[in-house]
Amino acid sequence: MRKYSVVVVASTLAVVVAGCGAAEPANKDTSGEPALGQVSTLKETFDLVLPLDAFRATAEQEATINTANDMLIQECMRRFGFERPVAKRPITREPNRRYGISASDDYPNWGYHPSPEQFVDGKNAPENKYKPSDAEWEVITGSGSAVVEGEKVPEGGCLGEAGRALDLYQGGATSRTAVDDFVQKLTVESNVAARADSRVLAAWSAWSTCMDEAGFDYATPWDANDDEDWWTEQTPTEDEITTAEADVACKEKSNTIGINLAVEAAYQDRLVERNAETLNDLRTRLATRVKRATEIASGN
Repeated sequence: MRKYSVVVVASTLAVVVAGCGAAEPANKDTSGEPALGQVSTLKETFDLVLPLDAFRATAEQEATINTANDMLIQECMRRFGFERPVAKRPITREPNRRYGISASDDYPNWGYHPSPEQFVDGKNAPENKYKPSDAEWEVITGSGSAVVEGEKVPEGGCLGEAGRALDLYQGGATSRTAVDDFVQKLTVESNVAARADSRVLAAWSAWSTCMDEAGFDYATPWDANDDEDWWTEQTPTEDEITTAEADVACKEKSNTIGINLAVEAAYQDRLVERNAETLNDLRTRLATRVKRATEIASGN
């Protein structure tokens, strides 16, 4: 919200980054705040990389897995006399809003609202819109007759058959769903810890001071992002855009994004070390899944 009586609070970026570059001691304390590695100065949020990302499929790998899955479903559907197209899945480069809006977003036109292009998940979003008939859907999901065209419908339909071949949804703790859930659990844990870290809180304080000087009263970037005034309409107001412009400028001034990233990376490093055996096993399973998907997608 805009302030009409502005109070200026003294603060410097030096306070925010104090101690950020400290080396990890030999006998490190794994219960307190972790020491940080390099703190980069970041304005954009394209291609943010965190330690736990090493245990997830990349956008390119995810596209390959999804294409292979589509091809297996298509092959299965043909046995029942149906033709299901393989979706084209372009891979686009999108800003990451993990730390709110940044210079990567089209905030001068859309404020905190996602631009129209961001309403669709640009990563692997299918270009062609296939709408199955009721009969096709029953074969895809296995929700209809057990036998169609003299052919036994596989358990879970063609979706289940393809998923088993790629270990996507079934198969217990090593399936893609289980891997994603475990890595996401650790990701949430690191994000919660980072938001309570004194160095992130100091960065937010510096950001808040900058916003205060610009005439806006928000304690954290998320208070600005989640301002209920923005979300009553589908298009941004002039006030929203003005606030977003100040938000991005203050993030750059206080290096809020760079500090957030460094702090969260430190917590993730700790979680990776604690869960090394499980994560390394899941990474091996992912590599096997990607290899199999690549073979299928290339026609081998």
